[in-house]
Amino acid sequence: MNLFVLTASILCAALLAASALALIVWRYRRAPGALPMIAIAVPVLVWLFASTGELWSRTLDAKVIWANLQYLGIVTVPVAYFMLALAVSKPDIRLSPRLWASLLVMPLISLLVLWTNAWHGWFRADVQLLDVSSMSVLSVTLGPWFWVHTAYSYLFLGTGIALLMRHAALNRQRRPLQFILMALSALVPLIANLAYLALDNQVIPVDPTPISILVSALLMAYVIVKLNFFDVIRSAAQTFVDNMEDIMLVLDDNQRVLTASRSTEQFLGMTLAELRGQKIAQLVPEIQQYLTMTDISLGVDCQIRVSQNGQLFDMELRITPVHHSNSDYAHGCLVILRDLSAVMLAEQRLSLAMQASRQGVWDLDMETGTIYYSPEWKRLLGYKNHELADDHGLARKLTPPDQWQQLKQRVSEAMESGDNWVEAEFQMQHRDGHRVNVLARTMLIRNAEDKLIRQIGTHMVMPCSGVIQ
Repeated sequence: MNLFVLTASILCAALLAASALALIVWRYRRAPGALPMIAIAVPVLVWLFASTGELWSRTLDAKVIWANLQYLGIVTVPVAYFMLALAVSKPDIRLSPRLWASLLVMPLISLLVLWTNAWHGWFRADVQLLDVSSMSVLSVTLGPWFWVHTAYSYLFLGTGIALLMRHAALNRQRRPLQFILMALSALVPLIANLAYLALDNQVIPVDPTPISILVSALLMAYVIVKLNFFDVIRSAAQTFVDNMEDIMLVLDDNQRVLTASRSTEQFLGMTLAELRGQKIAQLVPEIQQYLTMTDISLGVDCQIRVSQNGQLFDMELRITPVHHSNSDYAHGCLVILRDLSAVMLAEQRLSLAMQASRQGVWDLDMETGTIYYSPEWKRLLGYKNHELADDHGLARKLTPPDQWQQLKQRVSEAMESGDNWVEAEFQMQHRDGHRVNVLARTMLIRNAEDKLIRQIGTHMVMPCSGVIQ
């Protein structure tokens, strides 16, 4: 087989592989990271198609036109690869569309310089046809702008490779092979291009970069298909999961663990590698009934008690179904457990502190008209919690009318002066019939338009009178 037939065969195989990769990526186009991968697949197809056209052309002018068309893909791929690496290694970073557009300014300038090269020779100082082993190839003397373009492209490819390799090193237990192979998919063409630029046309007569894309396309296809790059794990935003303080597990439709947060590993005393594939019933049996006895497509939100290592934990359980973009059927679910022990302890401390200081809390939402009175507030007036409803007019009914009007006046004055606090003493009716002296401290909460939207404060029974007159 001569060099021409061999090169044409490999180029056709690379074109078919890149086309298959583009179709695979299009299938997962709604998944995280799919958009930059599409931005790679399409320019690569243009690059390979134009390379095939250059190979089959016979005249110098035709080969130059096809070579120029290749750069529609060549200048785009490095930026798109950097986008992909950033999307999968640092999903918390969001660059604005304007910033992404600015990264394409240099590639557009390179295209402009390339297509006007006949006037200035900045991209190619000289171009000739060279016959090498039964085929004709372009022999190019490179101009100064070519090296500017190359440095810019290598910068983005190198940064993307570094991001992916760093991510793989930091997540050695969390599918690092995905990111290593994605880094190699750019490293192979990069090495091929460096070799072509460094060696003479007689040594490497044909640019092997588009041919090396066959290896890249196969690597990317393996990452997507065999390593499930766009599966439910990616949809669950693994990096976000890792950083959650809550216990979080992602289950498949057989209730087996696909991935989990680091807090889950600490709570269960197992590594992610040990957790994967295990049934949730073996790890947290208390959850099983909610997965089998309820319709999880509707979600679950309740409180449960979990036993772990001989300890009991009061927890809030949330189960959320995970759907594929083209199906209403739940292909898995997210399980979130939030430890309520600290919250309950804090609430208990607050309640005891309020009782010890003989204070009660009230909270008025002025936008909805709802109000909350704590059990301690009602106890100050001799009532049990269930004996008084949280009614908006309750405090007004228990306060002498003249003193209530003076309280309202104090709030109005504070609003006009811009104060956030109101303090006053007044009387309220006790259940036993007598009046008690109350010290009220109120915080006024405003919105961005300086409108009063909430009042929250405390009432404390005073031993002596300082009632407003």
